[in-house]
Amino acid sequence: MGAPRSRVAPLPTLLRAILWIDGGGGIAVGCAMAALHGTLLELFGVPRPVLLFVTAANLAYGCFGLFVAGRTPRPLALVVTLARANLAWGAVCATLFVRYAGEARPLGLAHLVLEGTWVTGLGLLEWRNRAALSAEPRRG
Repeated sequence: MGAPRSRVAPLPTLLRAILWIDGGGGIAVGCAMAALHGTLLELFGVPRPVLLFVTAANLAYGCFGLFVAGRTPRPLALVVTLARANLAWGAVCATLFVRYAGEARPLGLAHLVLEGTWVTGLGLLEWRNRAALSAEPRRG
């Protein structure tokens, strides 16, 4: 008798990798922001604590995202937490945009809009596919 079939449909290739892309993206952005901190302060025109906060949040989120992506099996609660964290970070980016709209430079505001849009989209994708993402076994 074979292994029981999963009730969750297999995920398309890109969606199967989305948690890795999400966590890896957070790490990549956080590392780039840390490495370019001085330059970004000038280009973004936001206070140093704001830039450090965004950098640290990206690094922390990226670590958590990769932790979740690497779990076998992935508990649904962790996938839900990841999706909600993305949605919450989208709201934080919007709040920072409103708060610093009169002070930050256009590139800094563009970064907040793009990052907020990206993470909100990821959060919605992860939320809509949370059952399949939690059931999907790790590859490799």
